[in-house]
Amino acid sequence: MAEPTNEERAARADAALELYCRLTGSSEDDTRLIDLLTDLRHWAARNWHDFDNANFLSEIHFNHEHTTSPQEAEKEAGAKDG
Repeated sequence: MAEPTNEERAARADAALELYCRLTGSSEDDTRLIDLLTDLRHWAARNWHDFDNANFLSEIHFNHEHTTSPQEAEKEAGAKDG
């Protein structure tokens, strides 16, 4: 399976935020992101997950994905599969 593009990743986040807005009635972009992140922190605490570590690791993933061209990502995915 091919790695998703950054555009596809952003579209998935859009879909998650849209669903979250329907569930909460939140509508402003900044507020809905903050509210979702806050709720995720509550979820992580309730389920014994380290939110700060997950956030740290997600930043590393983002930086790698953001600086990797689609061609490089495809090469890396092929190397992992092969």
